[in-house]
Amino acid sequence: MKQLRFKARGLCALIAAATMAFAGLATAPAMAEDGAAGWNAAASTVERPQTVPSLDGWTQGDGTWTLGEGAHVVAADALAHRAQALAQELSAFTDVDVAAAGGAATDKDIELVADAAQQSKLGAEGFTLRIGKDGFKVIGASDIGVFYGTRAVSQMLRQGVLTIPAGEVTSKPKYAERGATLCACQINMSTDWINRFLEDMADLRLNTVLMEMKLKPEEANTSKAATWSYYTRDDVKAFVQKARSYGIDVIPEINSPGHMNIWLENYPEYQLADRNGNKSADRLDITNPDAVRFYETLIDEYDGVFDTDYWHMGADEYMIASSYANYPKLQQYAVDTYGAGATPNDAFTGFINHINDYVKAKGKHLRIWNDGIVTTKNVTLDKDIIVEYWYSAAGARSPQDLLDSGSDVVNASQRLYWSRSATGYSVNSAALYNDANWNVGSFDGGRQVDPNNPHLLGAKVSIWPDTSDWMTENEVEQQISDSLRFIAQMTWSASRPWADWNGMKSTIDAIGKPLANRQYVYQPLRAGTYDIPKLSSVAAGPWTLTATSDGYYQMRDDASGQCLVMDSGIGDGLIQKHLNVVTQVGARPGLAACQDMGVSWASERNARHGTRNVQKWQIRADGKGRFSLAPALTQQRLAVATGKESHIDLDQMRALGGDVAPKAGVVAQFPADLVSDNALFDIVGRFDVQATASSREVRPSAPVDVTVEVTAAGDAASGDVTVTPELPEGWKVMPDHVDLKSIPAGKTARAIFRVANTKDGIAELSFTAKSKTGATGVAKVTLDGSTAQPLPAPVDASEYAADSVQDDAAEHAPIGNAFDGDLATFWHTKWNPANDPVPHWIAFKTGEDGRRIASIDMTARQDKMQGIAKDYEIYVVSADTAVSVGAMTDAQWGAPVAKGAFERSESRQTVALPDSIPEGKVYVKLKVLSNYPDSLGLDAYTSIAELHANVTEAAQDLTAPDQPTDNPVEQVTPQPGTVDKDALRAEVDSAGGLEAVGYTAKTWTPFAAALSDARGVLDDAKADQKTVDAVLAKLVAARQALVEVEAAKPTTDDKSGKDDAAAAAQPAPGDAGDKPAETRSSDTPDQSAVVGNTGSSVSVIGLVAVICAILATVIVLVVRHIRDMDE
Repeated sequence: MKQLRFKARGLCALIAAATMAFAGLATAPAMAEDGAAGWNAAASTVERPQTVPSLDGWTQGDGTWTLGEGAHVVAADALAHRAQALAQELSAFTDVDVAAAGGAATDKDIELVADAAQQSKLGAEGFTLRIGKDGFKVIGASDIGVFYGTRAVSQMLRQGVLTIPAGEVTSKPKYAERGATLCACQINMSTDWINRFLEDMADLRLNTVLMEMKLKPEEANTSKAATWSYYTRDDVKAFVQKARSYGIDVIPEINSPGHMNIWLENYPEYQLADRNGNKSADRLDITNPDAVRFYETLIDEYDGVFDTDYWHMGADEYMIASSYANYPKLQQYAVDTYGAGATPNDAFTGFINHINDYVKAKGKHLRIWNDGIVTTKNVTLDKDIIVEYWYSAAGARSPQDLLDSGSDVVNASQRLYWSRSATGYSVNSAALYNDANWNVGSFDGGRQVDPNNPHLLGAKVSIWPDTSDWMTENEVEQQISDSLRFIAQMTWSASRPWADWNGMKSTIDAIGKPLANRQYVYQPLRAGTYDIPKLSSVAAGPWTLTATSDGYYQMRDDASGQCLVMDSGIGDGLIQKHLNVVTQVGARPGLAACQDMGVSWASERNARHGTRNVQKWQIRADGKGRFSLAPALTQQRLAVATGKESHIDLDQMRALGGDVAPKAGVVAQFPADLVSDNALFDIVGRFDVQATASSREVRPSAPVDVTVEVTAAGDAASGDVTVTPELPEGWKVMPDHVDLKSIPAGKTARAIFRVANTKDGIAELSFTAKSKTGATGVAKVTLDGSTAQPLPAPVDASEYAADSVQDDAAEHAPIGNAFDGDLATFWHTKWNPANDPVPHWIAFKTGEDGRRIASIDMTARQDKMQGIAKDYEIYVVSADTAVSVGAMTDAQWGAPVAKGAFERSESRQTVALPDSIPEGKVYVKLKVLSNYPDSLGLDAYTSIAELHANVTEAAQDLTAPDQPTDNPVEQVTPQPGTVDKDALRAEVDSAGGLEAVGYTAKTWTPFAAALSDARGVLDDAKADQKTVDAVLAKLVAARQALVEVEAAKPTTDDKSGKDDAAAAAQPAPGDAGDKPAETRSSDTPDQSAVVGNTGSSVSVIGLVAVICAILATVIVLVVRHIRDMDE
């Protein structure tokens, strides 16, 4: 019988648990069932998630393996750090709690194994993944090999699929060097950015980064070169250590003897002078032993913080924009040093060989760019120098020639270049992947070598700044992402397992970024209005912060309506900028007319974008409630000057006198190593309102939800708030207002409104939040309303046609892309090998029987502002005119029904059509008469992402959205010694509305007395909390005991009287009796303000408890009855 009683209690527990979940009080995360975890022998058709680089040569096994509860990442002590990292990733990417562990692994576990005996099979970086009845094993011959294996595991299991087929694969890199050139030169790439870049590289199994950058020079003969941008020794040691842990070799470069302006600007004695004595900061005087020693000293300084076996000296473009003829001293030096007949090329090459000897003495290998190899008379370039080949100039040695001579070569082709401003440098990953003939052996100028040549070390992308205000570093991060993945695939796997780039791109998007990059907080503050007292020397504020699409803020001074800007330095004759960025230490921020931050770099990749970027500010939280401010382009720190800062730029300012150098109390920019707390700002929010729409585009059948966020000031609760929308004619909204309880200081509450349109056009909607404390804020959103209902797109190739199309290895952009519903694809007219000239046209079949199309929508390609249609004509004829749209003649098309000009925009654009067009099935032709020129000035080709026809959509009913249930609410705590009468006052107000005629005299009399007592206590200023609580409890009890006249029954005996009393004790639905009063002491917080909507759930749980009690009683009675029968 004990077992039966246990089951009754267990049933009650199950019912209660189910009720809790149903009531929404607890939400369990989705996860694999415990029984499903590990290996399952049953056959399955589940597909293995793909990775980048790909896992080629997978051998299918029996069954599947599932990551589920109870799984561990198991490893010996030497790999414990790898196990811990992978466990953290999997726990974050999935809803499975995965822990690192030692000891023996089960079939549920992922086991990391380092087996040096596998070296001959796997090499230093390869790994084997083995999935089967013994679990999931990652085997490498080294720590890095195992780590690269965990990258594949992480990528497979972060795509939303936790079950993968059993099998085995061994993967190792095709090439020894796989990576990138990062020119953090002249301008700064923040250490945050570098860390994210390294995380990305590690996730892709890339292992080499060449960094052209400045280590802050500190030696007696180098310290004046410490102009910005530089990195401190601690900066470098930190990111080199991080890189090394990921198997990434960080190779430093100081370009020489050319491109040396950032090093020689303050050392004219080391600059090469021309025939007229004019010196060039770009050129090191290699005839001067002190200048050569200067460069050697820089190598020595770098050698103390970098741990690589390589040194890159650049050696390119020594005479860029000039010639040796302008520098006769080089000719004389060549003859004096290398003998009769020697040329300046001999002097140049001799310098390279000298540096090679210098770094070899340090145990390092020298690297140069290929255009540093020049024709000489008396000097031969050392053959042990590694050549990075980027440019096939006329007369330059070919890659094949270098390889045949035994030189090691890296492919750094210009097709793998990125530049912020040189628009021709933009890696076209799609074209390269879709070109089956491209491989790591494909060099600049169409020169091809055997990709299996043992001296071909690998390939890399290169990231150059050039005119650096055209893009921020975060925009660079966004734009290079796909090309990093492309180069990883082509240097590790050197294969094309996806049918085309679209397939690979789908995998890239499914995998996403590594965990650390997803967790990076780009914008620690919500958009809104703030007080920033330390900026008072610039403007009093307050400051409205607007988030930008690339992770920064635009900061508007509300008093002036202008925006904070770092666009100029100070001091006549002083160097203020590098690559158009204000690098001068001590430069002051100013105010300028606010720029439109809604324009992306892709749509305006030119100098105009620089006027926006100088208004972008990076805000970083210090973890203790304060923040640093950095201009997005310069990456120095704003600080309140102490007047004691020491820097070469400041010395030069002080030499000019006056107020050129920042005095104490003035806000200016300084490198992070020159500041401390004076670069930390208190940023305190004001009462603020922001609104965001779930979509900019609205239709009657597709309403938009607008979320209004109301944030209380950082130093005070908001008081109760009402949010009210204001809409123009032709728009409707529900609800008409939302009331929010008082919001705690610095917290944000949300109100949601559903909006729909009844007419076409762009509308600005306002949402006003008013607080009972007097604070008011207004937020606005702009929506694009359309009554156009899209018709189904043509799906058969016979239903669309165009005059021109680029659809080959150079670029797959078929006509069907304009009708596939995917904004990431597009139709493109022929551009390779030559552009087909305008006009261009694209036509399709559409329409519905009995309806007339009302408009045409055209959306330009999204990734680049290229081929954007401008002047157009639209033709519409009955589909009975010809057998197919492609068979139509100009005569059959007749006259255009609409004409005009599209805007240069990535947004959808609608063209209304006249009522005169035929009903039913029709052919539509868009004829593009001209295009907007692209960044290179080309306007011959046309591209369109999406094209479709619409009919007019009827108005729809609108329903109100659910409001958030998790808004923060201020908790009011009575102060010690005070009396809280709020609950009593509310009960009196509610009870006072009742009338005696509705209740029996027997129950009304005590209720009326309790109400009178309660009113007396409310009026009694001397009443204590105990008295208040007592009369409240009495009043609630009396109200619960009320019996309605209709519910009273004639009493015939004492028993029925007891029934009446029992009935009276049950509160009627909607009465105050549904909310039992709390009993609390004077120092007990009032919890009613934070209960929220849980009351109904508590009622349900209480009901369940009663049911369970009754059920248990019944079971006990049944058991006793059975037992009595047994006896």
